[in-house]
Amino acid sequence: MMVSSLLSESYESWLQHRRAFLQRGIYHAYMQRTHARSSHRSSSSSSSSVTPSTPTKSDTTPEELLPIIQPMLVYTGLIEQLQRYFKVQKKGASQTGEKDEEGWESLMKAKLLDVKELVGFSKEMLSWLEDMTSAADLQEAFDVIGVLADVMSGPSGKCEDFVYASIEAGKGSSF
Repeated sequence: MMVSSLLSESYESWLQHRRAFLQRGIYHAYMQRTHARSSHRSSSSSSSSVTPSTPTKSDTTPEELLPIIQPMLVYTGLIEQLQRYFKVQKKGASQTGEKDEEGWESLMKAKLLDVKELVGFSKEMLSWLEDMTSAADLQEAFDVIGVLADVMSGPSGKCEDFVYASIEAGKGSSF
């Protein structure tokens, strides 16, 4: 759905749904890791199946959460970077003050045709990816992605609480 949003939704629409996509991605990444552990445990031991549980501060530290969800954060961040690049007009770049009827679609088409600018963007993306993979903690990772304000807008204002809440919310939904 995140990749589809590149072709079907405006940047404003992406911004409205970005937090939900991020939460679902975090839940998905955590459950993949948990199910992999459960499968490994049940195949290597004679005990009955191990059911994944929601992480708590007592069994999963914030430092342990980052490696678990980092691949999904990279993926979400790449989509965010593409959304911005293809759909957000740089200030001062507009020829007229009128809003284009086709809006982001025509801007995206123009950017796809500008090979020189695409090459520059790919260099920016490599630098961004290096920053993302070297993030030392959840707050830095969310900041590099560009979603720190979304994450901090929760009740506690803590990144790890956002991750724990995302996993808990995923368990109660049918995504």
